[in-house]
Formats: sequence, C-alpha cells, structure tokens
Amino acid sequence: MKTMMIIPVFIAHMGCGNACVFCNQRHISGHSEVPTVEAIKRQVDDYIASGSAETVGIAFYGGSFTGLDCILQEQYLSLAASYKKTGVIQHIRLSTRPDYIDERVLKRLENYDVDLVELGVQSFSDDVLEASRRGHNTDAIYRAIDLLKHHGIDFGIQLMFGLPNDTRERFFFSVRETIRLSPETVRIYPTLVLRDTALADDYKRELYQPPELETAVDTVATAYAMLMRSGVNVIRVGLQATDLIDFKGAVIAGPYHPAFKSLVMDRLVLRSFFRFAEKTRRDASVGDEAEAVDKVWTVTIHPSLVSHMRGHKHQNLKRLTQAFGVKTIMIKSDPNCDKTTLHLADDHLFEIYRLYDEEVTTCI
Repeated sequence: MKTMMIIPVFIAHMGCGNACVFCNQRHISGHSEVPTVEAIKRQVDDYIASGSAETVGIAFYGGSFTGLDCILQEQYLSLAASYKKTGVIQHIRLSTRPDYIDERVLKRLENYDVDLVELGVQSFSDDVLEASRRGHNTDAIYRAIDLLKHHGIDFGIQLMFGLPNDTRERFFFSVRETIRLSPETVRIYPTLVLRDTALADDYKRELYQPPELETAVDTVATAYAMLMRSGVNVIRVGLQATDLIDFKGAVIAGPYHPAFKSLVMDRLVLRSFFRFAEKTRRDASVGDEAEAVDKVWTVTIHPSLVSHMRGHKHQNLKRLTQAFGVKTIMIKSDPNCDKTTLHLADDHLFEIYRLYDEEVTTCI
C-alpha cells in the first residue's frame, strides 16, 4: 500500500445548523476561527515541505463542509484543486452531514475533483437518530449514498456506539448496513459526554447513561472484526488527542481511553488465543489434566501484535493464566507472520478478525 499523508484543515463547527445532543464543537475543534485561504495555503505548503509520503491529500474536517456558504466552499475547493491539478496533492476529501448532499452540491464537488465525502451517519436506526436530534432520518443517509455512488464519488461512513436509545443489536445492525453499502472508509467512535451539551444535561439528570469502557471495547472490537473481515478500510477507532478535544476539561463521562483502539486490538487477540486455551482445556479433560496445566503455551506472532498479546498492563496474560491455570505463555515475534493471525506451537492458526461463538465472547 502507498503511504498517504493527510493534511487536515479544521473548519470548526462551520456549515452545520443543527445541534445534536452529543455535540459541542468548540470542545471538538479546539478553536472557532474561520480559516482563510491564505492560512490554508501556508499550512499545505508547510506539510508538503516536511513530508515524504507517496500520496498526499487535503481533508476538510470538523464541520459540515457542504453546508458552508457556497462562495467559501468554492474558495477552499479551488485552492485544493489547484494543488491537485499540478500534482502536488493527489486526493481531496471532506466531511459533511447526509442531509447536506444533493445534486447541486455534487455538481460543485465534481467540478473541483473531490475524491471522497465522509458522512456523519452515526447510526442506521431512526430511533437513535431521533433521540440524538440529528435532524434527519435514515432516508437521508441512503439518499446521500445513492447520489454519491451515482456521481462516482467515494464515500466514508462514521459510526457512533452508545448514543441515546442505542443498543448492541442496533449498533451491529448499523455495522451490517455499513458493510452492505461498501464505503471506502469507516470511523468508529464511542459516545462521550461533553460539557455544555444536551447529552450532558441528560446525564446529570440520570436520563442517559453512557456505556462502560469494558462494554464499549468489547462491542467495538466485534464491529471492527466484522468490518475488517468484509474488506472495509477502518481508518479510525476511538477519539485521540490529535482530535483536539480538551479531554481533561470537556469530557465529563463516557468510555474514553487515550489508547482505545489498542484496547480493541488487545481484545481481538485475546479472543483468538482464548479459543486455543479452550481447546487445550478440553483436551486436558480427557487426558492428564495436571500435565496440561503445567504446559507452556507458545504463540508466534507479528511484531506489531506482541503488545496486544500481552494486553494493556499485561491484562491479557493475567486473564489467561488465571482462567486456565497455565504455567507460562511464551510469545515469539516473527516479522514473517501474517498480521491477522496467531500461530500456535502445534501449528494451529487462529484469525484475529474471526467472529467466534457466543460462548467464547461472553467468557472474556
């Protein structure tokens, strides 16, 4: 795969006239100034001068781009298109609301050679969208995606878990719909309660309870596995410090962790090894149990998975040794291993993104 450098241009809360229950864009963008074309040009030039990626893209984030004043949209897009026309960049993307997509908008995006539009879908449940005050229903989502496909513009989908009225079943339905629609990219975020939002008011009045971190990690891990096995490119899991949220001052509740995606990967690796542990325990029940318990388990994995095998603060190893009474788990690193598979000493292979039966997933 070619390395790609994204130059993020944050347009704060610009373009969006809606007030979703979870959103306080001042805390998300970190600023509220309208970026000038000159400022964006300096930013792009600085990135280009310091980067060495094979492909470069400009991305307008943090607001609903297609809701901006048309003149401002064209000023921004004209600058991006000029860089693309000269080959300095190769990709233009932007984010917006599904109900801010129509034929007139798409003709403008085509004129400036926009490659991808990320849609803030959040959920494919009308009940969840209504409770979240999104200002549109699922019809608007499907219509926007149909229009983007018709015009040959790639699209991305952003999903959120834990919104008001959301459940694991509704969230997994949204994941299945996402897979069916075949987006180019997907982002998954757990819902956080930000200060000065309607959701914060509901939380204080005990009308809304965000999911626990453990629940969010387990649920998002399953969703991530579903998407990855379906060939969907998941480009973000969880919010990070680079999202410019004032996590210490703005987030008052919810499943935030600075390494949320790492916890998700820890969980997926744990599930895979759990199947090996279950098999070993079943084998021990028909043989010498004491010998099986004392047995050293060995797993060979790609270097990028070593930390995930251990888990955050070695929690995976602790859980496995405590649950099965095994004496030692040896971890071997091999760069020739596939990044999606655990290789066990007895030549068993376990896929990290495989979905396992309910008995296994509920045990961990």
